[in-house]
Amino acid sequence: MMNKAFDEEPKNYIPQKECLRLYTDVILEMYNEQTDVLQNARRQLVAGIKDYYGRLSRARDLLAKGDIDTIDFRDMKPEYRAAIEKLEAKLTTINNDILESKGC
Repeated sequence: MMNKAFDEEPKNYIPQKECLRLYTDVILEMYNEQTDVLQNARRQLVAGIKDYYGRLSRARDLLAKGDIDTIDFRDMKPEYRAAIEKLEAKLTTINNDILESKGC
């Protein structure tokens, strides 16, 4: 008798086919709303990382052309590297948060 109840009761919670699309849409909308902030933060971090890599590349070009001296480049390089590392660490955290929100 008890085993039958355990078998039958969950069947009462199976969604009806007519409502399946609605359930899917609602769940996807809720997921997107919850992860939208994380996705925007991720995009901003990626843009920031690309910006600093571009700055570093331009500094190398200026050094190669002789427009800046070695001392100036030595001052810029660690500053840009530190900024890149900081942004990459934040990006790793955001990526982990996104994976957690996906249930991975």
